[in-house]
Amino acid sequence: MEDAYAAAAKKYFRTKEDLGARFDRDSGALDVFARKKVVDDVTNPDLEITPVDAESMSLPASDEGIVEIMKPREELLQLGRIAPRRRSRSSSRKSGRRSATTSTRSMRAGSAK
Repeated sequence: MEDAYAAAAKKYFRTKEDLGARFDRDSGALDVFARKKVVDDVTNPDLEITPVDAESMSLPASDEGIVEIMKPREELLQLGRIAPRRRSRSSSRKSGRRSATTSTRSMRAGSAK
């Protein structure tokens, strides 16, 4: 589900940033964030950030040198209409494949008797 929201956010924000999403099951809150690598010389601002900029935004870096820049929650309200629809298409395709496979297995089992 988080991947669907991240994909929807990428479309919504029309960005080349590496977006991720995290859903807090207890509170129901959704966080969408851009992942950027902390580097001294930025060559791709969509994917990289300087240590000075990261520090000025109070962004702690992971062990791999990655920071997460949160997207504004107010702008994420539109994603509730986008992501589930995308997810449901995928789910229906998968369930369609499963039922076809199940039907084929049932026919084989019936012909073996």
